[in-house]
Amino acid sequence: MPERAAREEEPTRVELDITRAFGWTIILYEESLYERFLQISSDSSLMGLDEFRGHLREMEAKGYISSISMHGHRAYRKLLFDEDAGVPLTPRVPLEEIRLALGSREARMKRTRDQPKLVTSNIVDESEEVGEYVLDLIENYLKYKYGFKSVRKSVLLGYLEKLSQALGQSEDTFYGFIEKNTPEMLTNLRRIMETRGPDVLLLGLRLVESDMRRYR
Repeated sequence: MPERAAREEEPTRVELDITRAFGWTIILYEESLYERFLQISSDSSLMGLDEFRGHLREMEAKGYISSISMHGHRAYRKLLFDEDAGVPLTPRVPLEEIRLALGSREARMKRTRDQPKLVTSNIVDESEEVGEYVLDLIENYLKYKYGFKSVRKSVLLGYLEKLSQALGQSEDTFYGFIEKNTPEMLTNLRRIMETRGPDVLLLGLRLVESDMRRYR
């Protein structure tokens, strides 16, 4: 990638917004990058995909990103970072993280809209793993925040129930609940949502909640 001092021009506002759309992620599918860009760049919310691809080609020529093929789909790797651009390019406020997550959701829904979902034993195992991780995350957070040596099971159950209810309504409600009650957990839960998906996370929450109630 060209050194910043050797570049003839600085990134444009659109190019900076596209780079910000990566968030904390280094590689994104083209459709995910596009949907995330639309979420955080309100001035360009009407930009068509063809125009967006034109900006991507220019950014690749400048060395800001590189295109790759991933699982048969076009994806892009981020090469421009905060220190190169001289401005913050990663999320600084929870709202921006939420908007990026919503963009990923829109892209994921478009990819899987017509694909039937089957609950297999592997999905159940994965969901249980995710649920246990979230349970540990909640417990450790409450211990740290309030100085507890242990957290009552009723408290954990109450939080799990509200979390699963929020996600069951919508992802917007889910992120809003976290932002209001435990914003410090937003980044970790957002990453789970993006990597495992809302269905696996919701099933995991309900499985661990059911298991805890069974052995109360």
